[in-house]
Amino acid sequence: MNTILLIGASGMLGSHFKSYLNDSQYNLLTPTHKALNITNKTIVHNYFQQHKPIIIINCAAYTNVEHAENDYQSAHKINHLGAKHIANACAIYNALYIHISTDYVFDGAKYTLSLPSVNPYNEAEQTNPINQYGLSKLKGEQAIQQSGCSFIIARTSWLYSMHHVNFLTKIQKKAQNNEPIRIVNDQFGTPNSCNFVVEHILELLEKLPNYNIKEIIHITSSNSCSWYDFAKKILPNYSKISDCSTSDFKTKAVRPLYSAMDNTKLSSYLCRNIISWEHDLENTTSKKMNTDVIEA
Repeated sequence: MNTILLIGASGMLGSHFKSYLNDSQYNLLTPTHKALNITNKTIVHNYFQQHKPIIIINCAAYTNVEHAENDYQSAHKINHLGAKHIANACAIYNALYIHISTDYVFDGAKYTLSLPSVNPYNEAEQTNPINQYGLSKLKGEQAIQQSGCSFIIARTSWLYSMHHVNFLTKIQKKAQNNEPIRIVNDQFGTPNSCNFVVEHILELLEKLPNYNIKEIIHITSSNSCSWYDFAKKILPNYSKISDCSTSDFKTKAVRPLYSAMDNTKLSSYLCRNIISWEHDLENTTSKKMNTDVIEA
């Protein structure tokens, strides 16, 4: 039985991978941070030598965009050096590395007042992160590409789930408490459920004749929206929701105003069209997940 090493299995995305892979044909390893500290090169190599996984899915990341501006060393240690150590081990032990990355590697300079005419970022377009989080993730991508290992760098965006703390569950809780909600209307991208990301990455794995691949692939649903549009779709009948501009919020980290990504390559690999974010949201909110496996 082939072995998959799932890193970051206790997080939001990782827990969804774990749910899907528990009953699969793979031998699934889900080490804790204590058992596998990816920032320690020796520990990573020793773990690979002992367990010899053939596929690595790395969901571990420093994702606090605000804190990364001051705590950039921690962000780079996990998102850059951690990714580098895993990639180097994959190169040595001939394993496929699936690495989760982000739309924040782009600067959002495509933003214009006529957004419907803007083409989403494709995989070949110039990256230019404008915050420390995005920079740390880009350096991780570059380290993977330089390692010589087989890889899929899976860029995704605006992740949400019915479990864990995220945009969807936060605004649902505010609505339950009858609180007013203000959401920015000038940051545009594409929401993606954890279910969508997991299902499409696992489908990609099934389509590969072998694991000799070196590709960046945007794992994203179709179409784009603002955060306000997304919130209104989640809470269509809630009256205490209003829109505002990014400038109304004082933040340390600058966020791209436009970061929608093109999914043509994903569609080509899977030989089918990719659903819209609206369809994805409908699927997610109507689907009851296995709560015995996924921790809230």
